[in-house]
Amino acid sequence: MESISDLRMLPGPVGGELLTAQTFKLLINLIFLGTVEFACLLVYMSAFLVFAIVTAVSWDNFRALLCCRVQVMDEAGEVFFSIGRRFS
Repeated sequence: MESISDLRMLPGPVGGELLTAQTFKLLINLIFLGTVEFACLLVYMSAFLVFAIVTAVSWDNFRALLCCRVQVMDEAGEVFFSIGRRFS
């Protein structure tokens, strides 16, 4: 078995020095890369969600959403309440 004086001669972190400058830089780089990757994922998913909504909704309904036009119709299909501007 090795003595304590032999262990002190070994290279590497000694005692409580577990977080060296090199491991700290590596940890910061991993956190930064993870943050950038997460931001890219959010942008990608947002773009996909917008694309899915636009393609799922018909063009007329999409134009109505853009123009904030609200119409209330009765059973006969007559518009008796309308708010918002008309899309031309």
